[in-house]
Amino acid sequence: MEWLKRAFRKLLGAGDRRRCSRREAPLVALFWTGGQARPARVASISADGAFVHSGNQWAEGTVIDLLLQPVSTAREDRNRLSTIALQAIVVRRNSEGMGLQFLFSDKRESKYFEQFLKTAESEMQ
Repeated sequence: MEWLKRAFRKLLGAGDRRRCSRREAPLVALFWTGGQARPARVASISADGAFVHSGNQWAEGTVIDLLLQPVSTAREDRNRLSTIALQAIVVRRNSEGMGLQFLFSDKRESKYFEQFLKTAESEMQ
């Protein structure tokens, strides 16, 4: 039935509602679930949110705490940003993972996150 909803949204022009462009990310997400945190691959990311391949799928509307860090943990320069803690809300789910919208408390936190993304991308090149 989900495929029918997507088809109608596409026909009505309500397909992709993203506000920011997404890009592939050399990052993993770590969620605290009460046990050992396991890394989940971040498939795509933007300044507003991300899609994470994860076996942990919370219900839409759930607010979660997560850590994002580069896939490679080897660092030559310890002064660079290596991990960031965020809050996000689950906005969609499918069999591959979940779409998250980041919840920033203010502009400063949002700008800090954008700097983290730039640094993570440059470290992986």
